[in-house]
Amino acid sequence: MLEEVLERHGTAVLARCRGAEVTLDVDTFFKDDQGRLHTTEEGASASMVQPVTFGYPELVLWVMPHLPGEVRDISLEEGRAIYRMVSQAMAEVPGAGGDGPNTALAEVLRPQDGWEMTALGRAARIGPLALGSDRGPWVQFNVGVPAETGYLFGQYLQAHTFTAFGVHTLAHRRDGLAFADEVTAMYLSWRALKHISDQIMDRAMSLVEVAELSVQAVRSHVFSAYIHAAALFTYPTSWDPVKYHAAELTRLEPKKLRRALPDQSQEFLRLFSEKICRLAITRVTERLPDRVAHAESQSVTTTEETLRDSDDKTRLYWEATLTDQHDHRDVMKYCFDRMTVLDDFDVVDDMPLVVKEVRAHGDRKYPTYTEMARAQDQIADAATHAYVVAKRLHNPTPEMLADFEAALQELRAHGARLGPGGGGTQ
Repeated sequence: MLEEVLERHGTAVLARCRGAEVTLDVDTFFKDDQGRLHTTEEGASASMVQPVTFGYPELVLWVMPHLPGEVRDISLEEGRAIYRMVSQAMAEVPGAGGDGPNTALAEVLRPQDGWEMTALGRAARIGPLALGSDRGPWVQFNVGVPAETGYLFGQYLQAHTFTAFGVHTLAHRRDGLAFADEVTAMYLSWRALKHISDQIMDRAMSLVEVAELSVQAVRSHVFSAYIHAAALFTYPTSWDPVKYHAAELTRLEPKKLRRALPDQSQEFLRLFSEKICRLAITRVTERLPDRVAHAESQSVTTTEETLRDSDDKTRLYWEATLTDQHDHRDVMKYCFDRMTVLDDFDVVDDMPLVVKEVRAHGDRKYPTYTEMARAQDQIADAATHAYVVAKRLHNPTPEMLADFEAALQELRAHGARLGPGGGGTQ
């Protein structure tokens, strides 16, 4: 753990080496009456338990090549070597479990090993793991994925992730997949009938996998947005930072993502922004029916203010995702504190890529080196699949175009059988 010195510095970066940064994140720990630090209040089990906020190191590796022919500044092997080095350095921090931070961070991440300390890092001290923790370096994978096929990438991650930090983190991603299908069915109805017909939703839901660029762009865009907005809605319910409640995060502003969508996708999102936002908030509220009670149980003295801030940021994120009314703001930087946000898409072989921070994968929160390497290979396979599908979407065959038109004709015919308006609602 690192002492909380962020307030005196303008960066969260503690140290850099070629291929990685170690940044400062924060969490709440619990000090018992002997001064030892625990990860949970129950674990402290003392008559006087004091919640305290400390920083801890987060290893952020540079984006590594995951796609065929992709060239990056470091290779997979170099990234994995950094992970091994940091894991070993953290395991050798002096002291007994639960001791406070008594060792200079510069003695752990050493210049002779290639580390350069920031002013924040030079001021930081580190201690051994808190009691009740199996924590090593928490690594997030940064992966370039086409925006149009982010749904496929997230679907793969969900099927291969069994534990995560935060509250309902994996459930939020599962809900996001279902929500994206529902919104995509709405889009198909609008494309077919020029309005949204509630009565053809079942039929439209069966067609959401149709291989057409604007359809899959809507599906992936609202899926990603749901994960971010659900995290913002959730954070008052626990001591955890807001990022903990997101299984993956996008290192781009929502306005950048929206502007890159096909024109018809953007028009649909703008026209039905209020409907989509209400649907999202209804779904996440169903996941967190006791949100207010959970917020009050955190002993936050400003529960009302925290809930209001969460509500405001949730709506702000949705508005920036769906409309242009906040294009003058950096919404991602505002809503996700200390998140590194990039200025633009990466490009590989003329394909724009969104850099995603994968924050949960596999069945352990802190994987061993072998588990980390295996996870990275699996994530690379998923990113490659998403890339190949995106290439097809951008270069559709006559058969793909015919399939899409057939899907729209099927919805039109189904709507016609329902009579004038097709049961539609604007």
